[in-house]
This record gives sequence, C-alpha cells and structure tokens, in this order.
Amino acid sequence: MTGRKPTVLHRRRVAAELKRLREESGLTLDEVADYLGCHNSKISRLENARRDTTAQDLRRLLDLYGVTGPLRHELEGYARIGRPRASNWWTVYNDVLSASYAEYIALEAEARRVTEYQSLIVPGLLQTRAYATAMLSAPHIGLSVDQLESLIDVRMARQEVFGRDAPPESVAVLGEAALRLAVGGPEVMRDQLEHLLGAAELPSTTVRVLPFDAGERAAFTGGFTFFEFPEEDDPCIAFVDGVAGNVVHETDRDVRRMRRTVESILAAALPPEDSTALIRTYLP
Repeated sequence: MTGRKPTVLHRRRVAAELKRLREESGLTLDEVADYLGCHNSKISRLENARRDTTAQDLRRLLDLYGVTGPLRHELEGYARIGRPRASNWWTVYNDVLSASYAEYIALEAEARRVTEYQSLIVPGLLQTRAYATAMLSAPHIGLSVDQLESLIDVRMARQEVFGRDAPPESVAVLGEAALRLAVGGPEVMRDQLEHLLGAAELPSTTVRVLPFDAGERAAFTGGFTFFEFPEEDDPCIAFVDGVAGNVVHETDRDVRRMRRTVESILAAALPPEDSTALIRTYLP
C-alpha cells in the first residue's frame, strides 16, 4: 500500500468492517460507546464513514472485537491512507461545501468511470462557467456573492480531472429538455451547446442524449451519478439528486437497482453520433 494516495474509499472500507465486526460481536452502539468513553453518535458516524477513525480509536476497537493478524494489519493500513490530506484540493472550500458534496467530489476524483444523468440540465462536469453561474444564481438557491463564486470555482476545478494523464471514463447523459431549457439566455446556451460538442470529441468522454420520444424511460425526471472504481473490491456507489441534497446508495441491493436504471437509460439514449447531431439542431 506504499505510495497509494489517501482515498475516501479506504475510509468507507474501514467503516464497513467496524460495523460488521461490532454486529458479529453482538455489541450495541451504546456498549461500544461506553467502552470508548464517548457518545453513541460518534460510533454511528465512524461506522457510516462520516468521521475519520483515529489510530487510537481504531486500535481500541480492534482490541475490543478481538481482531488480529492480516485483517488488523489491513484495516490499520487503510485507516492511515484514508485520512484526508492537504492534497485534496476541495478542502480549501470546506466553508461552502456540504459533507455530501465533498464526498461526491472525492469519489469523482478516484473513480474509473463516472456515469451522470440529468433530465433537465447539463451534467456538472460539462457545464461552462457562464451556464454554471446562471444555474447557481437561481433565487431559490439563496447563495451570497462569495458563496456563489466559490461554488462556481469548485465546479470548474472538478473539470480538471479530464486533464489528468489517466482521466476517468465519463459518460454524460442528458435529457433532450436540457438542450431546450434556455439557462442564462441564448448566448450562454449557444456556448454551452458548443462546449458539449467539444467535450464529445474527448477520448475519455461520451455524451449522449435521451430524446423526448424515448417514452417512459425519458420520464425519469431526477438526476444521479453512478461511480465505478479501479479495484474490483471497491463497490460501486450511486448519488441520487434530491431537493434536500444527495442521497447515497451503496448497499448491494441499491447498487443493483441503480445499475439497472443506468442500463435502461443508456439503452434508450441516442448513440453518440446521433446525440451530437441532435445537439447541433438546437444551436441558435
């Protein structure tokens, strides 16, 4: 594991193992909290990867659960490389990022393949600065000027993933309504559509459109992102957009359901060449 960069996936692995070990030991959250001398909410956050595990806490928990040998060595190694470091650029924006958005960005940075679907807007990784500004300036979002600028900077910085030596495979699917919805006015939309056409030419990026005539599959009005990772034992994770924020789906059952949704939408979407042809018809 030497040389591996810190990753939110390692923190998730440690969290999942701690929960499994506690349950197999027959201990409750309250009992483990009493052992550590903390509130049970801390144990819950540790087991849900919402809090980093300190070396001392991990050592005491592994002692409590009787973990020795290779598993203990593996978990202690994962915990060490799973802690955030200054190299995670988005930590500079912690004052404006929700915990779920920060986690989303971390997963996006580590993914092998990112499939994003949006029914009404252009997916974030493919938005121009002007389009993103128009979207985030909507009155119902209620951002201050400083918050707005910071979140726009974050969205643009996320797109730098395409400039990496080994960028992730990006599959962006947008509903045809996103081509028609005049976000920011005609000039902003023209630049955005041209940007989509340019992105479609990148070797690591696929742009597809779900047309109006796709029937009931086009009626999926939400948005979601499906993350797949390089290592086989890294489980897929789905983020589903909601009014109150993203909802994370990572259980085997939820991931299977979301994978079926991805496959259904991809089956109904136009092929890449037909998608770019349709985008061109919307250029003013």
